[in-house]
Amino acid sequence: MDAPTNSPVRFGVFELDAHAGELWRSGHRIALQPQPLEILRALIERPGEVVTREELRRRLWTNGAYVDFDRSLNKAIVKLRDALGDDADSPRYIETLPRHGYRFIPLPQVHAHLDAASQSQGALRAVMPQPEGTVSHQLWAISKVPSAGTRHGWRWGASGLALLALLAWLIGSWLRVDAPSHSGPPANVAPTSAVAFSPPPRSIAVLPFVNISGDKEQEYFSDGLTEELLNSLSRIDGLQVVGRTSSFYFKGKAVDLSTVGHRLNVAAVLEGSVRRSAQTVRVSARLSSAVTGLNLWSATYDRDLGDILRLQSEIANAVGAALKVKLLDNTAVRVELGGTRNPAAFDAYLRASRIYWDVSDNRALKEAVAGFTEAVAQDPDYALAHVALSIALLAFANIDPGLGRNNLEAAQAEALKAAQLAPELGESHLALAYVAVTALDFAGAAREFERATALAPGSERILRGYSDFAAGIGHVDSGTAAARRAVELNPLNQQSYESLASALQIAGRYDEAIVAFNQAIALAPPNAGFFHVELGNVYYELGNFERSRSECEMGRELYIAQICLAATYEKLGRHRDAEAKLAKLRASGGDGGAFFYAEIYAQWGRPAEALKWLDTAMRLRSPALSLLREDHYLDPLRKEPRFQAIERELKFPN
Repeated sequence: MDAPTNSPVRFGVFELDAHAGELWRSGHRIALQPQPLEILRALIERPGEVVTREELRRRLWTNGAYVDFDRSLNKAIVKLRDALGDDADSPRYIETLPRHGYRFIPLPQVHAHLDAASQSQGALRAVMPQPEGTVSHQLWAISKVPSAGTRHGWRWGASGLALLALLAWLIGSWLRVDAPSHSGPPANVAPTSAVAFSPPPRSIAVLPFVNISGDKEQEYFSDGLTEELLNSLSRIDGLQVVGRTSSFYFKGKAVDLSTVGHRLNVAAVLEGSVRRSAQTVRVSARLSSAVTGLNLWSATYDRDLGDILRLQSEIANAVGAALKVKLLDNTAVRVELGGTRNPAAFDAYLRASRIYWDVSDNRALKEAVAGFTEAVAQDPDYALAHVALSIALLAFANIDPGLGRNNLEAAQAEALKAAQLAPELGESHLALAYVAVTALDFAGAAREFERATALAPGSERILRGYSDFAAGIGHVDSGTAAARRAVELNPLNQQSYESLASALQIAGRYDEAIVAFNQAIALAPPNAGFFHVELGNVYYELGNFERSRSECEMGRELYIAQICLAATYEKLGRHRDAEAKLAKLRASGGDGGAFFYAEIYAQWGRPAEALKWLDTAMRLRSPALSLLREDHYLDPLRKEPRFQAIERELKFPN
């Protein structure tokens, strides 16, 4: 393609009339703002060549007349891609070279470039479910999949109480996001030749051990034992262990080891079976190479139920040795850290954990709290049970704020007990971090998150919780890096992509955020509606209010959707509908939703009312204030003296 003159340039179904400053598609003019149009012109002038971000800055934002170049350019690129129906993940027209620039893809050549939001997955990206056709086609297809519902952190109960956005995400790192996936893309995706399969040599997935007890009710035990073994392995230095959601994704599916290895980008797979009787358990385990299919190690153990913790240690050590991981003298101590040798306590813990995975209402959460309470009653030195009880109490406080202060104090006591019993247990510090966030002690939360990640660098749940917190208080680079690592460790987990997308959104890297949210959606229900709303918020920030409305309405029953739609309807001139959404929020949330009403009023251009509700949130010590520093909905208030005073009072870490 020659560099364009004043003559129109045709590519695909599009035609760019640079002289008239118009873009046409199949004979219809497309409304496109001047900056995206000029970017397209600059790219088309040099087809196949990289146009750097600096070149675009000099061309479009001359004489320093811009406030935030990176964010402005990112927005313009996303608007251009939206007009072209292009996808940053599988571009037809505009290829992103992360942190460098962009390239127009000359037809008929089409590149399969994956941008920065996908690069962290290494070899896995060749077999991960990718968008089919345009983004619009993908979202339409996903919207036809029946939703399995959302977890309690996203579903607001009958009272509809508006509490805590950030903490809901953080608690999700423990309570809901590692639930087994009951639906999703086909498991038998064959590897392609696009990228060679080259997993880290000491990487492993632990598939759900099969319950062969002859009693389906014992499945909680085989699943729970699998997860405990997975967690134990993740504490071995030098061993990379795939997170629970990705491993449990294959439960009940007829797939071979090669498929599992390619899908999860691991060198080895551990599988086995569990037969439990009244006082004993038989565990058979087999470690196989995902590259060659050869058996690397296998063993069968017959143990008393009181020896489960020691059994986990034996299997973990054997696996580490088979994978030639250098085992330290304290490996057994680390593997058994925080556990119990009390069979009744272990059983109560596993039963409560199963309720966590399926929790959907107050009654179920009460049962989980009761189960963890029973576990610590049976063994007061069971640190992991104290951690789980602490986090469950925090979650219950969010559903029933009438018990909020009492539950916060109880949750803090449980977290402190866990840290006292097992100071080297990363999960103990994770619980303390959640307590600190709830209490608006952000400096304390930062310390505990940093301690947790230092002690458990291989824990995807801890990394994801830290990512959400760090990005939310403005430490975007740290949050993004942690989220990328979480994606590597749990590549089939929707929430890993959600954490990455949220960090990218806060950074103003909207095209990459859209890719990550679409990857979360591509993993299918149960939480597709939530991610559509999150995607709608990205489009809202880009000024594409019609697309924002469309996405947010896909999760219209969720509380966060009401906030998005109240803002979006107002921008679209649907003032009565916007007012109705806010009225519904206030009727269900009362003063507990003060922070969210402030968001809406800020976007409606009514700062006095927004600040009044922020004052209410401060009076109530709403944990949602965690979002204040990087919440783009509140941007119109940032120059207000009262807003600045509130930000100072919250003492966010620098």
